[in-house]
Formats: sequence, C-alpha cells, structure tokens
Amino acid sequence: MVRLTAVVGCLAGTLASVPSLESARVLAEKLSLHPQPFQTHTALAVAAVIGAILGAILCVVMMEASWWVGRVAFASVMTPALGFCVHLELMTHHAPTVSIVPLLVGACVFGVCVACVPPLGRRRALTGT
Repeated sequence: MVRLTAVVGCLAGTLASVPSLESARVLAEKLSLHPQPFQTHTALAVAAVIGAILGAILCVVMMEASWWVGRVAFASVMTPALGFCVHLELMTHHAPTVSIVPLLVGACVFGVCVACVPPLGRRRALTGT
C-alpha cells in the first residue's frame, strides 16, 4: 500500500506543481516583482520533478490521516516551511534568488493540492494476537 500511495503522491505532486508555479507567477506580477524565474520551461520541469518527490513523501506521511481538514492543515503548513528552508539555503549561496512571498504562496497551493488526494488505505494496527 505504501508503494501505491507513493506513486499516487508522485503523480499528484507533479500535477500540483503547475498551479503552484502559476500562482507564484501571478503573485509576482501583482507585487511588481520579477516573474521571469516562474515563466521558463526549465522552471516547470524542475518544479515537476521536485513536486513529484515532495508529493510522494507527503502522501506517504499523510497516509494514515483520514480527516481532510487535518491533511490540508498539515500539508499547507509543511510545504511553506520547507520552501522557506530552501529559500534560506539559496540565499546563503546565491545572492539573486526568487522572492519569498510568491515562493511561500506557491508552496501553500502545492500543499493544498496534494492534501486533496484521499488516503488510499489504512494499515491495521498490530494487536499481538
């Protein structure tokens, strides 16, 4: 069941990367920031690969959660936190980096999209009998 959940999470993460990247681009335009990092095909490919990996991890972690609100709350908090850490890492090594606000909004959209994937199955607790 874990493999199936990881595969579905991988697919969900890949698909969720498109609205995530698009919402970050729109917000960057609204805030008069430079939306160029969000407009290239390379950015979409990188977002799809990273989204697939993160989506698989998130779906496996949230596999036991059946309450939809809890899944959305966890994913919409966890993905911006990871995005913030990535942003800080990029800032320490590269001076020109993507603005933090579009990155966090895009990460939140990604988390909500991945959290909308229903849990595929629940493992039974070990009873020892």
